[in-house]
Amino acid sequence: MRVSPQVLGILIGGILPAVSYGLVGVLTKAGSKWGLSAGPFLLVVGVAIVLASIPFFLLVPERAFSMRSALWSFAVGLVWAAGTGCLAIGIVRYGMPVGKLVPIHALSTLVAVFLSLWLLREWREVNAFQLLLGSFFVVAGAILVARS
Repeated sequence: MRVSPQVLGILIGGILPAVSYGLVGVLTKAGSKWGLSAGPFLLVVGVAIVLASIPFFLLVPERAFSMRSALWSFAVGLVWAAGTGCLAIGIVRYGMPVGKLVPIHALSTLVAVFLSLWLLREWREVNAFQLLLGSFFVVAGAILVARS
């Protein structure tokens, strides 16, 4: 059975990251039981990221690199670390339940969608009605979760 590139793209670029990111809050909460503040937490996570990059270097044949791409990648690291650090503070310092925080920070989907529509001009490639309808449900879900 041959799997289409689109299905592989959704699986590798969508489903697996969703599971990975979904585990972040749970693992952060589990680890907070033994006391680890946001700074050391991010440092340990950074070491894990370095180690996790090794298989990608070994198994992914593309080796493209440019300074401009490296700067964007650095920005990705900064904003991801800021968000993850704030998630850790919300869980550890303020005792917020993961089940309440994660659906709220899942609103990041809307940020990504709207910025990609605007900055990357992806509005040419999507169905605007479906996108707006889906966005409505994401916001409605976040409101319900925040009030729970």
